[in-house]
Amino acid sequence: FNFTNSAGTSIFNVDATNGRVGIGTTAPLSRLAVLGGASIGANYNIAVPTNGLIVEGNVGIGVTDASLQQLYIKGPADVTSWGAVNPVNQIILSNNVQAADMGAGLMLGGTYNSNTSTAFGGIFGKKTNSVSSDYSGYLSFNTRNNGSSPAERMRIDNLGNVGIGTTTPDKLLGFGDGTDEFSLSVASDKLTIWNDAGTPAGLVYVDSVGQVGIGAVPVA
Repeated sequence: FNFTNSAGTSIFNVDATNGRVGIGTTAPLSRLAVLGGASIGANYNIAVPTNGLIVEGNVGIGVTDASLQQLYIKGPADVTSWGAVNPVNQIILSNNVQAADMGAGLMLGGTYNSNTSTAFGGIFGKKTNSVSSDYSGYLSFNTRNNGSSPAERMRIDNLGNVGIGTTTPDKLLGFGDGTDEFSLSVASDKLTIWNDAGTPAGLVYVDSVGQVGIGAVPVA
């Protein structure tokens, strides 16, 4: 069965042989194929983005009960692709061009006055550099101050170094205020504090038995 408009364009098609329904197509390849956008809900009879979907109620993907969450996604128990060290259930990817500081993110937020919502912070996984075929990446943690846009506050780089107030930690832990920076490193049972110049001689050393050296390694 095929229903068309006055111009002869297919609007609704039923493929009885294969048990498929097409809206906007005469050759549906799945149980329901919709060419274009769709809105679902008693109060959602609105125009949607091109090929987009707007749902008024809760949505469940991979589950049979989504009554408690607006979006409830349950993925396979063991997804080990994408170089994951441990199995993961969900993967979020962007289709941005290959470039440094491009990747995917998850913004978190809520209502901040009677009827307006906004983002309060976010977590992003981004590419470290612009080198083609180099998939090293970093995690960026953003928060937001009132009157400002979300901004990066902490980063875990591709080597596992953590930066708080700095995007370029060169030791295990780096922290700064945008002008001055100090770092911590651990090696040979010693904790070392470095200044922002990263001089060969650390500022403070603490060894495994609690001895402290200032400008020099403590001697037992």
